[in-house]
Amino acid sequence: MQHDTFVVKQSFLQWLHKRSNPRLIVNFCFIVVLIFSTLLTWREVVVLEDAYISSQRNHLETVASALDRQLQFSVDKILFFRHSMRDALETPLAFGVLHDAVKRFAHLRTSPSWQIAVDKQRTLPINGVSDAFVEKTTLLNRDDEYLDNELSAALEVGYLLRLASSPSRNEERVIYVSRAGFFLETDTPGNSSDIVQRYYHLVTQPWFTQQSERENRARAVRWFISPPSTFVGKKPLITASVPVYYNHVWYGVVAMDFTFATLRRLLVEA
Repeated sequence: MQHDTFVVKQSFLQWLHKRSNPRLIVNFCFIVVLIFSTLLTWREVVVLEDAYISSQRNHLETVASALDRQLQFSVDKILFFRHSMRDALETPLAFGVLHDAVKRFAHLRTSPSWQIAVDKQRTLPINGVSDAFVEKTTLLNRDDEYLDNELSAALEVGYLLRLASSPSRNEERVIYVSRAGFFLETDTPGNSSDIVQRYYHLVTQPWFTQQSERENRARAVRWFISPPSTFVGKKPLITASVPVYYNHVWYGVVAMDFTFATLRRLLVEA
């Protein structure tokens, strides 16, 4: 009986030896190890990729939040200027110097270009164009019923804009452009000969023309890219603008310009 068992085992081993190929076994084991190693490596890559994406997303959210906080300060300023303009339209100051400036306008309104300055050390001058210029387009409107209050209000806000024009500000310039044919800005031109060209350039920009009731029903702050111009250093700008309404009348637009260099600096600081 034992002899028979030994013969069977020996026969099985001989059969296995004849049927098996050590090279195939080694190759098979190598392929199995390679497959599992590849799966493990792929899994590690997926985990690392997810971690990298999550890290970058968190970093972008942090940068966006920091940039938003810095720009929000400028947005709050532009909204403050609009509210100040509304308040000045509602309750004009009874200052004699403001009334005198408004009266001076009556003698200048037919001139091709004009400038009214109350005190250049404290407020910004108003730069304007003639009645004939305003009458050329329906986008502009010089309504005498609202004009006196708007001129007085603009001179009041000019004082605030003057305070806002500090060297440490992020914005390149702050502007109020009226549909009544005048404007004031923090980089007021010293040469009055280009006032007409400047005003035409301002009222033809998208950040002004697209603030009408039809274009901006929410009357919210809108952002635009302004093309290079000789009036702003021949460089493109990013402009935030908001319309000024009072008693359902569209008076004009308050706008702020930012350079791309400023935004890059804010991104680096963020």
